[in-house]
Amino acid sequence: AGPGYDKLVAEGIAVYASIPEVYARHTPELAFICSPTPFHAEQTVYCLQHGSHVLVEKPIAPSIAAAQSMIDARNAAGRELVVGYQWCFHDTMYKLNEAIRAGQYGAPRDLRALVLWPRDESYYHRGIGWAGKRYTPDGHEVFDTVASNATAHYLMNMLWMAGYGENGTDIADVDAATARANDIETYDTICLNVKLTNGASIRFAASHAIARSESQEPMFSYTFEHATASLNGQGRQDDRLLVTHGDGSVTDIGSVSNNDAVSCKLWKTLEIIKGSIPNRCPAELAIGHTKVMDRIDRKAVRQTIVFPQHKIQIDGILHWVPGLAETMRQFYETGILPSFQDSQTP
Repeated sequence: AGPGYDKLVAEGIAVYASIPEVYARHTPELAFICSPTPFHAEQTVYCLQHGSHVLVEKPIAPSIAAAQSMIDARNAAGRELVVGYQWCFHDTMYKLNEAIRAGQYGAPRDLRALVLWPRDESYYHRGIGWAGKRYTPDGHEVFDTVASNATAHYLMNMLWMAGYGENGTDIADVDAATARANDIETYDTICLNVKLTNGASIRFAASHAIARSESQEPMFSYTFEHATASLNGQGRQDDRLLVTHGDGSVTDIGSVSNNDAVSCKLWKTLEIIKGSIPNRCPAELAIGHTKVMDRIDRKAVRQTIVFPQHKIQIDGILHWVPGLAETMRQFYETGILPSFQDSQTP
């Protein structure tokens, strides 16, 4: 039992050993799937087939085929399938997206984001040990990386704002440089360029192999024909979403604080089920992120750079690479994929 088990029991909340055991006694109107990524598809399909709407945590699934199986099950069941990319449910982000969809800023041109979040060995050893893996011991797909898990929200947000899935817009091209300082099977660092078929360019840089003093909360700059939306900046830790218009005027869209991230997507999902609001993150949108990851992860085992030991600093259980934060910032500015020089390939 986890650390919250005793509290659940004390509150009189029923706890079951398996999903089938739940459905043997009840038919929940909504199932919230918060399990590790490799179980998302199987558990979501089961719940849909047994009559529940489903809110599943991000990412939707580790593969396109798995995500499609969830879509097929949803269609057959006639239920809602909502994916928990929390910024899709945040009212400030939704307000920005509505303005973009209304054409207020013109066509998307260049969207970029940077996230530098130190993660130590405890992060990769948590739970049942699936973090940083390509497959579970019994063969389930995982493909857990810095871009598919902890920072997935911010890559997904760019796809959403750039119009993925609208008017047939799809992924046109993906190019990435990946690296790792931690002893994992995938990668803890990525510089990524994505082209969409509508002409939009997406640039994403994220790393866990960063010194704690160099941490950077998500910062972005989304450039459209007539305006640029931005959050944070180098060294800034702000939560205001600002839009700078062509005439130089600035509009403060609002705060993007994620303090209410879990409750926000849960309550919005209940509104979706009632028919009060449209599904803000349907599977057809979320699968865009999976498509990008699929282009990278199935070849990253050959391409991922392993930083040599003499380049890695170890602070307690945190592995980080001096100079890497600056390399990530340079990519954010230029879009030129780094070679991660002085490293070695496996």
